[in-house]
Amino acid sequence: MPSDKIGDMFEVPGDRLRELTSEIDSQGRKITYLGEQLQSADAAIKALIEQKDNAYTERNYLVAVISKIWPAHIMRHQPEPDPNWDKEWHTVVCVHIAGHHCAWHIHDSERHIFVHLEDSPVAVHGYDGMTIPEKYRILSTLPVTWPAG
Repeated sequence: MPSDKIGDMFEVPGDRLRELTSEIDSQGRKITYLGEQLQSADAAIKALIEQKDNAYTERNYLVAVISKIWPAHIMRHQPEPDPNWDKEWHTVVCVHIAGHHCAWHIHDSERHIFVHLEDSPVAVHGYDGMTIPEKYRILSTLPVTWPAG
């Protein structure tokens, strides 16, 4: 049986060497495939993040409109939220609607959408403890203020 010498210490029979080389090639193809899959997954994740960011931007423009209709202010989250929160999401827009404080966190990069609001160092009238479902229930029950039809 022919053999090939590997290094100075090992002698591997030719058939075994071809088998090992084939296994290495197969593993290499698998690694290449996994790398391609990882790149594809990374691109998909980036696209989803962009969609999420665009949805927040759209929401923020609507919150800006609402904040031009009712009294509102912009502030930093008080007290400081969980230390694991991204510090660029500590800005809060608070709109006073129907006797409640409807608040939305916005990313600092979108403060320019709210230049019409005055910064408040503390929450005006304090936080009333409204939950997100309560906030949207209040918004959904507001009366129509213009003639529909």
